[in-house]
Amino acid sequence: MPLGKWKAIIISNVIWGLWHAPAIVQGHNYPGYPVLGVFMMVVLTVLVGIILSWLYLKTNSPWAPALAHGSMNAVASLSLLFLVPGFDVAIGGTLASVMGWIPLAGFVLWLVLSQRLPINGRSQK
Repeated sequence: MPLGKWKAIIISNVIWGLWHAPAIVQGHNYPGYPVLGVFMMVVLTVLVGIILSWLYLKTNSPWAPALAHGSMNAVASLSLLFLVPGFDVAIGGTLASVMGWIPLAGFVLWLVLSQRLPINGRSQK
């Protein structure tokens, strides 16, 4: 990570979000928001990517973040079974929604404030 951990984490996860752009523009994940949905996916991938990056850096293994990513994908749509038809899933109801960002951002904030996320070469706890 020649750019530093934070820059590497942010840049790689912005790229991960943009990687999803073709599917988002076609109406996946954020139906009705083809352009705004791309931005929303980037926010989601940055938040999730920070957590997955922390898992990798903490364990020094790709298995922990791979399992977390697969688990997230496996259950991501379960809440849709309980929403009324016509509910705006971009606003709430899934982890990818604006409301779903709140617990992700809270967890990222906790990682940073508790110094569990390696920042500027500090050691890991």
